[in-house]
Amino acid sequence: MACGTLEVQSATSDGKLGVEFFHSRRHDAAEKIESPSWIVRGVRASRGGIVQIWVDGDACPVEVKELMYRAANRTQTKMTLVANQSIRIPRSEFIESELVRTGMNAADRRIIELVQAGDLVVTSDIPLAAEVIAKGAQALSPRGDLYTEENIGERLAVRNLLDELRGSGQVEGGPGQYTSKDRQAFANQLDRWLKAAKS
Repeated sequence: MACGTLEVQSATSDGKLGVEFFHSRRHDAAEKIESPSWIVRGVRASRGGIVQIWVDGDACPVEVKELMYRAANRTQTKMTLVANQSIRIPRSEFIESELVRTGMNAADRRIIELVQAGDLVVTSDIPLAAEVIAKGAQALSPRGDLYTEENIGERLAVRNLLDELRGSGQVEGGPGQYTSKDRQAFANQLDRWLKAAKS
């Protein structure tokens, strides 16, 4: 298991620092990872014992959405994309989208309102991940990073630190380019969750 670090690069000519986005507990696709015991763990939401997937649709990469479309149809798992702009989705009884009004964090608030214990939320928004974990759901980033009760505090602290540094102009940079390793790591974690949810 490889743990990423906050890597501050050398100062640029204008005195600003470059920084690479923090990723801890990032997994190589080929690495065998045991499914954490907290995933689903037999918990079922109150909607008739059925869990579902919620997607923070505005920032989710297209290739991740397409992967989830196929997985939802294959496993007959309900999937809802929540966004403040229209999203084109395939015709399927298992896939739907919900358009929310424009406004800061409107999609996040709607997901928090709808999510139930045992559900999975796909998001790269760490504060949203913290909220859904508090409700007994699971959170997974498009890069395959699991947010858990054990690591969400650290993730929030690093996220807030980076926001402060960027706001003061001390650092620059953001997430790196989305790669095939990220996609595979996400696919692996999604598959584990789906298997646990259907067991």
